[in-house]
Amino acid sequence: MRPVPLAGAMLRAPIPRPPSVRDCLCFLEHMRNCQHASGAPRTLKDTWYEIPAFSFASPATIVGPYDDVPISPGIAWFDFELEIAAVIGPGGRDLTPEQAPRTP
Repeated sequence: MRPVPLAGAMLRAPIPRPPSVRDCLCFLEHMRNCQHASGAPRTLKDTWYEIPAFSFASPATIVGPYDDVPISPGIAWFDFELEIAAVIGPGGRDLTPEQAPRTP
């Protein structure tokens, strides 16, 4: 395979239709600000650090960096976010923090 100059390349989503998408709530300052905005203290409870919080998202929502993002008709407000991904291979299921670095 020959290199292609970026100017001549069409960038796409690395995994166009992943089998699963989970949105992890791991940006602590964002979570503190959300609590503050709802009238709660900015201090996160200890369980926040013990149990990773996430939500499932639709794999059909994945788009590439320059693709148009479809918006439902009648939408007045549109939330968009920059996301990063971690792809875990077949050996990464129910790992403890100690097991994760040793998994192929």
